[in-house]
Amino acid sequence: MTYDPNCSLCRKEPIKEQPYHDEICWVTFCPLHGNPMVVLNEHRPEPTPEEWEHIKEVKEKLYPNLKFRGEGMHSMPQHFHEHLV
Repeated sequence: MTYDPNCSLCRKEPIKEQPYHDEICWVTFCPLHGNPMVVLNEHRPEPTPEEWEHIKEVKEKLYPNLKFRGEGMHSMPQHFHEHLV
């Protein structure tokens, strides 16, 4: 597993509670806007196609009325995370 000890997403530092966590991803809340975001467990910029499918399933299960922001990962482009709006 790829890990960067200097990355707060690798260290899984939630701003609030973590409503979900599994072997592929976890959910926390954006420290700037408070909206949920799905974070890949591994420190890399893109999930595999299988991981992306899993991330979409997690989003649908937890937040069916929200959508992925899809504007890129401005603050931490090296660690995949997707904000929900």
